[in-house]
Amino acid sequence: MSKKKMVLCTTELGNAADFLEKTLYFLEKIQKNTPEWKWVFISIHGALYGFLICALQQTSFLEVIERKKDETIDDLRWSLATRQEPLKLISIHEAVRLCQDKGLLALTAQELEAVTFLVDGLRNPFEEYIPGGWSIYLADAPRTCRQVMEVTCGLMKNTNRVKLLWPSPNKGRKALAKGQKAIRLLKKFEKEYRSLIG
Repeated sequence: MSKKKMVLCTTELGNAADFLEKTLYFLEKIQKNTPEWKWVFISIHGALYGFLICALQQTSFLEVIERKKDETIDDLRWSLATRQEPLKLISIHEAVRLCQDKGLLALTAQELEAVTFLVDGLRNPFEEYIPGGWSIYLADAPRTCRQVMEVTCGLMKNTNRVKLLWPSPNKGRKALAKGQKAIRLLKKFEKEYRSLIG
């Protein structure tokens, strides 16, 4: 094994793109294995969150770090050396709010509802699993996931900050194509699930 294979390197953009790739990977496995939905929820969440962070981050990672109520970025920067508590990334809900406030994202009421349901109703219960049985009625899962994926692809396509982070325009186009393929698969599942419930 080479030394290069012993080191994992990633960036905020690489991480978001990896979640996007995993979304497509798990969507392609769903027809054979329904439990893959769990990984779709987790990976779509990771892709959206990652691209939100990329869109918000301007020149410093401190712009996407949780701060105390009256703490500015400069205050945070100066307190790094003496800070007792660890740095914490802003929540996905805060990232959505900030992107909307800064005009980087314009969500319809349905899209905001889909993001909220994906995060709080689907992804978080898996990530913060409380022991016990849990059954999820999947009829709305494809629609919810499609809406969130459309928001994610919109961020990738329409946000200059995200576009500028790609090492090459070709990599950005390839990632966007995977996101669009995921949307097509979700539309297919949406149609199939609707026909099953009548």
